Amino acid sequence: RGMNGRISAQARYAGSLYDDDQRYLRMLATNDLGGLDRLLAQPFNVLLTWGPGAFDLDLHMTGPTSEIQADRFHIFYDARGNLNTFPFAELIKDCICASGSEVILTTQLIRGGIYRISTFNFGNQSATSTNLANQSGAVLQIVRGGTAVSVGNGTTIEGGRVIYTGTPPTGQPGNTWVGVEINPSTGRIFAPNFIKQSVGSEGVN
Repeated sequence: RGMNGRISAQARYAGSLYDDDQRYLRMLATNDLGGLDRLLAQPFNVLLTWGPGAFDLDLHMTGPTSEIQADRFHIFYDARGNLNTFPFAELIKDCICASGSEVILTTQLIRGGIYRISTFNFGNQSATSTNLANQSGAVLQIVRGGTAVSVGNGTTIEGGRVIYTGTPPTGQPGNTWVGVEINPSTGRIFAPNFIKQSVGSEGVN
């Protein structure tokens, strides 16, 4: 299903990180940043929320390590990343709760393969369970800008502009919702939006 850092074949186009027309931004130069460099200087943030029907959902991000390397970084509760050094993205807080929320912030995008945003149902990892699809109430948002603030047992994003909102497909069993893929070479947002089974948290790719 395209898990090697390429856009999944079944993913639908769902938006763009560019604030305005892509062609215009590719030609526009601001502070000597034009085209892709301008886009990479405006990274995105991710917000996952869920309801009382699920316990301990985990937000995951995988992405490129460089333009020339095939390996990928993986951010989740056990490898939270770093905003100031590679991979220039960080999970702010692990929320072990029902009705929770988690945030991954980014400060710089890395050229290379795609960024993939997934949700892992740590509290219910059964391959036959439809808890993630039908009961979790999970919502995934891509937000341009804003700051991370504590709310309840979790974290949310205050301010910023929501540029994508997605929910998992109903009826599909499994413990991993593959929600969003972002191509840093174009800024385009795709929504694979399927649920699959992963072998533990480390197996989310």
